[in-house]
Amino acid sequence: MPVTYNSPIIQFQLVINGINAALAGKYNPIIAPTMSVAIGTAAGNVNSVVYVPAGTVTNGTPYTFNLITGLQTDGVTAASMARVLAYAFVNLSTVSGQDMTVGAGTHPVLANSFPLQSNLNGTGSMQFAIFGDGGLPVVSSSTDTLQITVAAGTAVPFSYVIWGCTS
Repeated sequence: MPVTYNSPIIQFQLVINGINAALAGKYNPIIAPTMSVAIGTAAGNVNSVVYVPAGTVTNGTPYTFNLITGLQTDGVTAASMARVLAYAFVNLSTVSGQDMTVGAGTHPVLANSFPLQSNLNGTGSMQFAIFGDGGLPVVSSSTDTLQITVAAGTAVPFSYVIWGCTS
């Protein structure tokens, strides 16, 4: 059954469904968030979306996305974010110890880092964050990157979506 979260900025649903062999007789924590936002440049609206369905990161070599010059989902348009309203990151690793960290690094929009554990049952581990007060400010050469690191492993898979606004 879907669980719906409502705020003045974002609405999303967490849908838990299915069964897998590792959790037979229990729920399968496959999380499929959806959210509704207004499109535009007013506070709380979204007009810049970055979706990376399949990326990888290696221990010792952080993956860094520039929120200003990085490309939107279309692969052509620069993200040009002035604010980050929300993000969802998924650690797709099923190997123990391949835990990821989101945040920190050089020019971080997230000064603190947040753990994202590997998931041994094969479904991935997800971190979803919504930022109030119009979102996190993105400032060129100051707070313009979002970084992912991994504790161990090579080419550890992940996926993410970042919702932002250009003004």
